Amino acid sequence: MTVSEPKDGLDLRLYPMFGKIMNKASINYKLRPIALSQVHELSELAKTAYCETFGHLYPPDDLSYFLSTTYKPDILSAELTEQNAYWQGLFIENEMIGYLQCGPVSLPHPDANPALDGELKRIYLLKSYQGCGLGRLLMDNAMTYLKSAYKDQPLWLGVFSENPRAQALYQKEGFEKVGDYEFIVGKTRDAEWIMRRLP
Repeated sequence: MTVSEPKDGLDLRLYPMFGKIMNKASINYKLRPIALSQVHELSELAKTAYCETFGHLYPPDDLSYFLSTTYKPDILSAELTEQNAYWQGLFIENEMIGYLQCGPVSLPHPDANPALDGELKRIYLLKSYQGCGLGRLLMDNAMTYLKSAYKDQPLWLGVFSENPRAQALYQKEGFEKVGDYEFIVGKTRDAEWIMRRLP
């Protein structure tokens, strides 16, 4: 899709954050599957996006340990090739600026059924590209996939308990809080919500 064909009326030329590429005739942004050969790019993006979103919450040692163990290429390679894994990267001018991950639910809730239910596991967009509809593009793609792949089954996600903006977005998609769990970052334990969307 190009700026001459905006999605839902979105014209990327209106946003100054794209000034670095305004001299080009059009801005191509595409969602496409993340290839195994792109795992190093995914690793760097995942670390950057996580730090931009949550890095201020943690002691440096905790954050460094989490990033080095969660987003290292061999870990992500294994996740990319898991059965029923769904990964999409958002690219502008061949640069990956966002990504999403869906798959069978793995949240610690007694009603969650990994054999049947789906989960939105990760959805991230670089801070410099936020606020112009690209996050909505990622969310729409994730929900379209989950509804198609898991049909009449519940859908799940986990969200930081102190992130009301994300919680409100998920509530608009029909998710409701049904539980809590701890998300571990080094020695830090975050309180997280478990949210579920019933069919």
